[in-house]
Formats: sequence, structure tokens, C-alpha cells
Amino acid sequence: MSRRALASAALVIGLAGVAVVAEAPAVVGATTSGPVDAVARTAAPSAVLVDAAPTTEVVQGRYLRLVSVADWDAAAGMAVGSSVRWDLTVSAAAPSPGIVRIAVSADGSLPLELDARACAQPWSGETCATGVEPLREDWAPPLHGELVALTAMADTEVLHLRIDVRRAAGGDELAETSLRVQASGMGDEVAIGPGADELAGTGMSPIVLLVFGGLVALLLVCGILFCERARRRGRRDDEPGGGA
Repeated sequence: MSRRALASAALVIGLAGVAVVAEAPAVVGATTSGPVDAVARTAAPSAVLVDAAPTTEVVQGRYLRLVSVADWDAAAGMAVGSSVRWDLTVSAAAPSPGIVRIAVSADGSLPLELDARACAQPWSGETCATGVEPLREDWAPPLHGELVALTAMADTEVLHLRIDVRRAAGGDELAETSLRVQASGMGDEVAIGPGADELAGTGMSPIVLLVFGGLVALLLVCGILFCERARRRGRRDDEPGGGA
């Protein structure tokens, strides 16, 4: 397989107070979803794979096509250390030879870690018959929307990309992040990935829980005082001459 890794020197990481250079790409083409049959899923050695009920999404551009398989419902409540597997197939049907470039971007406040691997044939469980091409390992993508190059392929090839997405330590429990994989080349561009609400922390912030608990306690006390006052008033009305 004659793919070459793209240089990532052009990556610009957004710092506080500095405008980002590029934004996450918009999805191009029609998208459909439905159940997926026989998708291999096994836990990575260093992570707990979230129970999966995967769906398939297809984005078709003028020449480029992305097929995505993942369980984003499970990803919506990832705990630290949990992992969701994302399998993508990139292909092209171009009128003339060209190069397809694949990149990824993340935008949000929930810190993530990614393992990205590529195979020239469909995955068989954890096995790639033609040999695995490692792209990223334990990588924390910048969270400001910059596109980061992963790899490239000829338009005659089909790339089977596998990304294990983990929630990293840190960040607020209510944080969210959107993730996109983009393929571009020969004047075409397509992108696919979960929205921010599909990659979210799980649980409530301790501050939110404290405020909520305080409000519940206050309402409970007010209710008790109201009932006690009504009971005493009823007792006085029942006494002789109490209603005079």
C-alpha cells in the first residue's frame, strides 16, 4: 500500500487569547444511518471499551466517500478511561489520478486521547492482514478545531481507519467536544464525526450537586414549617372560642 504520512508541522495549536487558524470542517454530502452487522469490537489493553450498539453513517461527496461505524450514544456519557471504537472507510472514485488526504480535528472542552491505525483491507477483529500502519498513539488532539494530518492515500486505494477515542483525565464533568475526520483531494472534501453532545463527560459537577441539594433542603424545611403552622392554626380553631 503506497500511502505516505503527511507532515504535521503546519499544525497550529490555539492558545488562550489567540484566535484559531482553522475551524472544524462542515459535513459535505448526504448522511444516512442504520444498524450495522458484524462489527468487531474488543477492548484495548489500556482502556475499557464502552458497550456498543454501533450505527453506520455514510457521507458521499462528488468523488470522495466516508463510511463511519461507531456507537456515539455510548460515547455521550464516557467516564475517564472508557473507550469508544470508531471505524471509518475512506474511498474515492475520481476521473483522474489524485491523492486523498485524511485529517482529524477536535473542538470543545472535554479532553480526549486517540489511538489511530490504518489498514489496507477490512479489519478482522484486531488483525490487519496487510499489516497495521500506526498513525497516532495516546494522542491528545488540540481542542480548538485545527485540522491535524493523519495520512494520505492514492485515489485507487481504500483506507480502513480505526480510531479508539478515550476520555482523558481532567476537564469539567459537563464538558463536551466535537470530533471530525476529513478527507480531501481532487477538488472534493467530505467530513464526518460526532457532535459535541455525543462526546460528553458523565455525571454532574460537585458544585451543581451542592446547589441542588441546598435547594431541596430549603424547600423541605419550608414545607415542614408551613405544615406545622397550619396544624397549630387548626388546633386553635378547634378550641372553645377559638373561631371568635
